[in-house]
Amino acid sequence: MSKAILVIDEMPNKCCDCPYSAERYCRLDMKKFPQGRKRKDCPLRPLPQRIPIDNDSQTLDCMAIGWNACINEITGETE
Repeated sequence: MSKAILVIDEMPNKCCDCPYSAERYCRLDMKKFPQGRKRKDCPLRPLPQRIPIDNDSQTLDCMAIGWNACINEITGETE
């Protein structure tokens, strides 16, 4: 089975604010969620941050460039 990514514009602070909630149930895993807060075992994970790159440096960090390219590919953005 292959992996998939679900990207939403903003991470909700409460389950009831999530676009994947339906009458106190999460539509991603069909678990009941608490009223007015977010489940501790929420299936959504925040997107990792880009790593700052110092363009003035003699050697660019290849790992940071690759990491940021992956984040850009997921979000469809450019730096």
